[in-house]
Amino acid sequence: MARRCKEGDKAPDFTLPDDAGNSVRLYEALEMGPVMLVFYPAAFTRVCTAQVCDYRDRWADFDEFGLTILGVSTDRPEKQASWRASNSLPFPLLSDPDGAVISKFTGTSRLMRGRAHRGNYIITQDGVIRYAHTEKVDLMRRGSDELLSRLRQLQGQGRLSG
Repeated sequence: MARRCKEGDKAPDFTLPDDAGNSVRLYEALEMGPVMLVFYPAAFTRVCTAQVCDYRDRWADFDEFGLTILGVSTDRPEKQASWRASNSLPFPLLSDPDGAVISKFTGTSRLMRGRAHRGNYIITQDGVIRYAHTEKVDLMRRGSDELLSRLRQLQGQGRLSG
């Protein structure tokens, strides 16, 4: 099994297609500010929908930190686009159908038939992972309150801007 990224690691750069068919490169997104990668098993599932809608509902709070949110799953761009539209998500959803990027971060779940484990990674502009959490049980998820608390902590330590 390949080594997965953890807090303090330099995040590996990648480029994936988003739900609109555009190529999104992590290190280009980091030029704008910190990025939170949100890995989830599958669009149109109960827990995944609750997770991304929680982040949507707190969008203004995340935006105060200049944070870019990028959702990542193995779903195809067309499915991601439909799910994004049906939930009015203000952030792009990236497609990693072969799981190459997912394997470097959360890894895949046998229980979820090779889909991503649920996880969150906050990466500062210098490319360093400042928060890394992969759920042990994919039915669990990190809520906005916990993530915003971590962002405030990083900001207070002067580490959010990288």
